[in-house]
Amino acid sequence: LLDEDFRAEIALLNARQDSIDAEAAYAATLDAFKFNLNLPIDQPVVIVQEPVSMPRLALDTRLAIATAFANRLDWITDSDQLEDVRRNLGLARRELLPDLDLSGSLSFAGSDDNPWSDTLDDDPEYRLALSLEIPFNRRNERLSYERALVTVTRTQRDLEALRQRIIQEVYEDARALQRAQTSRRIQDHSRVQSHKRYEKAQIDFKAGIINNRELLEAQESVRAAETEFYAALSAYQSTELKLRRDTGILTIDAKGMWVADWPAYLRPEEDE
Repeated sequence: LLDEDFRAEIALLNARQDSIDAEAAYAATLDAFKFNLNLPIDQPVVIVQEPVSMPRLALDTRLAIATAFANRLDWITDSDQLEDVRRNLGLARRELLPDLDLSGSLSFAGSDDNPWSDTLDDDPEYRLALSLEIPFNRRNERLSYERALVTVTRTQRDLEALRQRIIQEVYEDARALQRAQTSRRIQDHSRVQSHKRYEKAQIDFKAGIINNRELLEAQESVRAAETEFYAALSAYQSTELKLRRDTGILTIDAKGMWVADWPAYLRPEEDE
């Protein structure tokens, strides 16, 4: 009996430690969730007790990639920067060209007695000049042009790297969303089966077929299945939000809620 008391006390202490670790992990996960959504750390988050009904989603990956290029600020900003450095390159190239100037003048002879608008007897005097300057020392201009050319090349390379990264992120989100949907269905089925097993265990316990330990094991399986289901549900929602963020359409209002309208590249298939 004394050994049983020791084991029970140790189990109680382990349970308390697990509770402390679970609370710390929950707080860290909640802070990371707020950080991903650009929310203040002190922003309250309400967690519903009932599972949210989420439909199975069909994803058009190509349309999602096009949406990302149309809405992501980093892509738009870098694209504008490329246009700026290209304009600078054009200006630097013009500095290497010869200077060609064209000037002209037209003059009339007149007197104080006759205003300029009156008909004049003398013909007007025309002058037209064309000058071409070909400088041979363009060292500074060539250096400026080479620097502008290097800047354009570097900006193009960075923009191409960003383009590849955006495409990769969308494809990874698409695969993650598919895995999350499959996992959610599996865990939902496991949750239902665990409840059925527990109901049968209660009947068998009342009939004396099983003992108290087997009943507790069935009850524990229900809790474990519920935990796994909610974890899969949370992963599914987080994956969908990450896809919205990576395509540049995740909009958060002042209350910390995101716009729930389905984007064009996501189509609900059926309610589960």
